[in-house]
Amino acid sequence: LNLSSVPSVIEPAYGFVLHYAHQRFLPTVQGMFEQEGDLDFDELQNNALEVATPVAILHRSFDGAWFYVLGPASDGWVEAANVVMCALKDIQEYAGQTQGAVVTKPKADIFSDDKLSQYYDHVQMGAKFPKEKKQEITGAVAVRIPARREDGRFVFKTFYLDQSDVHDGFLPYTARTIYKQAFALLNAPYGWGGMHGEQDCSRFLQEIFASVGIMLPRDSKDQARVGMALAAFEADTKEDEKLRSFGKALGGATILTLKGHIMLYLGSIDGKPYAIHAVWAYREPAGGEDRVRVIDRVTVSDLNLGDGSEKGSLLKRLTGLRMISK
Repeated sequence: LNLSSVPSVIEPAYGFVLHYAHQRFLPTVQGMFEQEGDLDFDELQNNALEVATPVAILHRSFDGAWFYVLGPASDGWVEAANVVMCALKDIQEYAGQTQGAVVTKPKADIFSDDKLSQYYDHVQMGAKFPKEKKQEITGAVAVRIPARREDGRFVFKTFYLDQSDVHDGFLPYTARTIYKQAFALLNAPYGWGGMHGEQDCSRFLQEIFASVGIMLPRDSKDQARVGMALAAFEADTKEDEKLRSFGKALGGATILTLKGHIMLYLGSIDGKPYAIHAVWAYREPAGGEDRVRVIDRVTVSDLNLGDGSEKGSLLKRLTGLRMISK
């Protein structure tokens, strides 16, 4: 951690993430797990940062192999090999580009050639890259992405995305768009903190809303504070009262908050609300104890999921409804 070298006043350096990078709570790739064999939940995994994510570099590990960085939505340790240092003005110039290609597919591959044959990396839904001024390649979109020269110094280079994976600018913020983006991720594997290149419940919502230009916080507890509160519930709020609150909710624009989880409201059928969410598992009663049912993907469910278990149903655990506006 090299804590003894932290000064009283930190003068940050700056950089860009070069490759899809895990952001860790400690400077190590070694995992820490609650139970032996519980490999889906690495307690040291904080987030995953996309290609071209700008970061402020606040500290270095003793061996220099890790940077402690502050990104747009989270902070933590990133391997230094995945970051190219630059000047603050480079980040400001890059962020100020208005002609952007926005990734609208669940994943998009980045290529270093216009034939889309030399793979560089991948990005997830909602990532945005400045477009190069000349767009003369059939089937490909040329974008500017931060890179590292052979001498180790920073440079912007031209890379290419499949035209079918991106949209020219953000998508319109409509319920139809949000439904379409959410269902494009249906059955996508669950990934705690971006593990395995996938998404957890809060990252799922972040990707969807990023495609329309709404940047949500990274964690569910912070997402539960954004937008307009339609309803807030105490632990003893009756389920009937909660169900009546859905009369104020708009499908595709309302997020449902729970302690440790978050979902996108789709709508109600015969008074029964449905949501789409990235979920690892739920519990069900089985002979006096709870049995864990692993889903491990993005799924659609009603709010009775988990009913009768010690933890309770999604509806019982519901803490609020929040409307997201642009």
